[in-house]
Amino acid sequence: MLVPAIFAGGILAQAFILTSGKWKDFFNLVGISLLLSLLSFIPSKRELSQHTYDMATHILAYPLMFFLIFVFIFIIAYRDKILLTINEQTVLSFTIMFWFVAGKYLFNLLACVGVFAIIATMLTALMCFTDIRIGRYPRAFFHAWFILMALFLCMSQFSASGLGEALTNFASIEQASPELMLLAFFGGMTSLYICAYGFYLFMLIPIPGKHQSLSERLRQWEEDIDFLADRYSGEQIKPIFTILIIVIEGGLLLLNNFYPVVSDFILINFFIIISQIRMPFLFK
Repeated sequence: MLVPAIFAGGILAQAFILTSGKWKDFFNLVGISLLLSLLSFIPSKRELSQHTYDMATHILAYPLMFFLIFVFIFIIAYRDKILLTINEQTVLSFTIMFWFVAGKYLFNLLACVGVFAIIATMLTALMCFTDIRIGRYPRAFFHAWFILMALFLCMSQFSASGLGEALTNFASIEQASPELMLLAFFGGMTSLYICAYGFYLFMLIPIPGKHQSLSERLRQWEEDIDFLADRYSGEQIKPIFTILIIVIEGGLLLLNNFYPVVSDFILINFFIIISQIRMPFLFK
């Protein structure tokens, strides 16, 4: 149970950070989720029909229900905190990590998304090496491309690093190496982004709801596009720093690949954190 506990700790730690360290807000969110999670103790239809009640199953379901409710409420309440304002530096850094992970671990995936990924990468390079000022829809496109890469990088950690297997098998202290525990904590932190980014990416599909007209859905879709576009900064990175980011980040990933020091995903998580830090000297 150690790895799942560390993973859960990562979720709570990231949520606390995104609430700007406001203990009252954080504990209010935890308290509401704990109360709503009591719904997991309601007997199922099968139990009612058979006049039985499996307390052990409901006890195990309680923490899962808690985190599902906690993440859902958090996504709604802290939308502005989760969807970060990104720029050329962020998109470039994620593009480098995307191609490294896809090429090493999930090469078959490129057969499905290769053309789109190549076009998006070429547009990213064009954006970083030129002074082109992009409009509303291109800004929304690059933010959507960033969200896709973020989802890919986060989810690939579960399949390629062994974290997913450790979580489902409830790895014990004896089975959990320090590296796996570190990955579990980072995985918990990034799981908030997986859920949030997946939710907002789904919202970009202009399919009307059950009681919604197509015109209403398209109007809402335009608002979602505006939201993504507003979350993309127009700051332009200096060409020399574009080259340095490619050489340093790509070089360290390749060097660690041939002469391993740490797990690829620990290094990738480090670059993910660095890419979120705005560095004014990089921009024109």
